[in-house]
Amino acid sequence: MPNEERWKRKAYQLMTAENPAQRQVSQLFHRLLRDPEKCIILPASTQLSSLPGTYDWAPAEDVYLIEAYVASNADLLVTTDETLFDNVDEHGEFNCQMRGDFLSEYRSTHPAS
Repeated sequence: MPNEERWKRKAYQLMTAENPAQRQVSQLFHRLLRDPEKCIILPASTQLSSLPGTYDWAPAEDVYLIEAYVASNADLLVTTDETLFDNVDEHGEFNCQMRGDFLSEYRSTHPAS
């Protein structure tokens, strides 16, 4: 998880959702975030900056997510952004999954979570 303001705003939006389904997703998401076996939170001191042009194939506003993925040696990038997902999938170097698919799969393999 990047220690980055844009990411924190997105997480906060999910936490404050009034829709019951989104609240349920938020609760599951926060359990994942608190589990050090499943989530790495990058320290604020971690520099997320790649050489210019390294991720030209990705939407510029989402490059920090890819940099966090690389910096944390992550296994999976989960997103709700279809453009980012399509670009990452097409690039083929990183493992990326849409949030809905991830949560469905996670719930089926971790029913007590």
